[in-house]
Amino acid sequence: MADSLSVAAEETRKLRNPPSVVEGNQILEALNSLKNDMNSLKNDMNSLKNDVKDIKLEINRVNQHLDRLDANSVARLHNNSASRRLDSLVPLRNQRGEEIAGFPTTVGALESLNSGQLNHLIENLGGQPSGTLAYKRNQIKILIGMQAARDE
Repeated sequence: MADSLSVAAEETRKLRNPPSVVEGNQILEALNSLKNDMNSLKNDMNSLKNDVKDIKLEINRVNQHLDRLDANSVARLHNNSASRRLDSLVPLRNQRGEEIAGFPTTVGALESLNSGQLNHLIENLGGQPSGTLAYKRNQIKILIGMQAARDE
């Protein structure tokens, strides 16, 4: 009977950490580790998606800016040849890419603008209005690509 109790005690000791339970715990730990790694990857992917979204928005903003610069370059090129009162002017675009409201359609219309209208144009072209009426007209001519008067 003592031998039987000894064998039973030995077998009971083996049951405390049976191989299938120990291996099962290791598998569970490995699965939990994989789950954590997958969650980390998911978070990284979401972060990358947001970064790509931000980059796309920035590219759109840059493209709109370049479109505005191109349009203004073409307008300035056209306006460079305008010198007589009836010569047409091509309107430039403001910072939002819109044609500037109240932009004169001819050189004569530009020459008849008052100080407030000139200030509006100068500000929409990114300048700081200052000086006399003649100085502002000259400033506008330069900003829109016309040849500025030499004696003003």
